[in-house]
Amino acid sequence: MLFFTCMAFIQKSQACIDPDTVITVVCNYSPDFTQVEIRLGNLKLHTETPNTFCSCALSSWYDAFTTPTYIAFVYKGTNNPYPNFAAWDNTNGADEAWNTEFPNYPNWSGYISAVVNQGLSTNDEVEMVIRASTPPGTFAIVEHLDSAMASITLGTDMWLPDEQTMAFDHPGIRNIKYDNSSFQYVVKPLSYFEELDAAILLSGTSNANNFSFNVTVGPNPSFGNLNVYLNLAQANHLKMRLLDINGTVISNKLYETLLPPGKHHIQLDLLAILPKNGIYLLEVQSGEAIQAKRFLRL
Repeated sequence: MLFFTCMAFIQKSQACIDPDTVITVVCNYSPDFTQVEIRLGNLKLHTETPNTFCSCALSSWYDAFTTPTYIAFVYKGTNNPYPNFAAWDNTNGADEAWNTEFPNYPNWSGYISAVVNQGLSTNDEVEMVIRASTPPGTFAIVEHLDSAMASITLGTDMWLPDEQTMAFDHPGIRNIKYDNSSFQYVVKPLSYFEELDAAILLSGTSNANNFSFNVTVGPNPSFGNLNVYLNLAQANHLKMRLLDINGTVISNKLYETLLPPGKHHIQLDLLAILPKNGIYLLEVQSGEAIQAKRFLRL
C-alpha cells in the first residue's frame, strides 16, 4: 500500500486540495514494473499558515503497492521539492484514525505532514510525487497496473497533534484515477527513478525557519558517523528518534537531554545503530517543535 503526504488546511470547510480541482495523473513505471511514480498535477491549493498539521491517506482494494517509499511536493515540471512542508511522524496513528472513521474503505495507509517556512500558497504551481516499488512480477501487463490504480481512494483531513487524532469534521475523499481530467501511463528506464529519488530524498529541504531551532545532518549519504548540527534559539529539552522510511520506529530514545541556547554538535554512530543500508529519518524535537531529516546510510 502507498502512504500519502499532504498539506494542511485551516478553514474547516475546505480540504488541503480544493475539491473542485480536476487533477491530472501520470503513472510512470519501469519496464519490469518494480518501480512506480504517480504524479498528480493541475492542483488547486488552499493558502495555509505554518506550523499546522494534516493527515492524508490512501485506501485500496487492490493490494499491489507493497513497499511505500515517500511522497513529495515538487515544483511543476521538476523534481525540486517544495520547501514549505515537512514530513512528520505517526503513520500508525494516521492509519488507525482513517480505518476507524471510514471502515468501508479498506486498508487505509496514512501519513502526517507539517506546514513550515512561509506556508502554502494557491499561487504556487506544484505537483505531488507518490513513489512506490512493487515485488518483481507483480504486474505482468499494464491492465493489472490499471486495475490497481482504479481502486485507490485518497483522503485528506486535519490532524490534531494534542489529541493525536484527526478532526473528523471535514474529510475529503476522492478516487485517484477517475476524478481527473487526464490519465497517462509512461514507461521509464530505471535510471529515471534513481535520479528522481536522489533529487528528492537527498535534497535536505526540511528546513523550518519558523521553528525555534534549526537542524542539519551530514554527511549525506553517510557510512560511519552522522553529524547532527543544532542551533537553538532558547534552552530546551531535546529528543531524537530514528525511523525507517516507512515510519517504523527503530530507536525511540536515540538521544535525550536539556541543552542551552546556541550551537551544538552531536555525533551518532550509524554502524552501531543501523546494521542495514537504506534511507532513514532522524526526528528531532525541541520543546513542541519537531523537524525530520532524511539521510542515506551506505
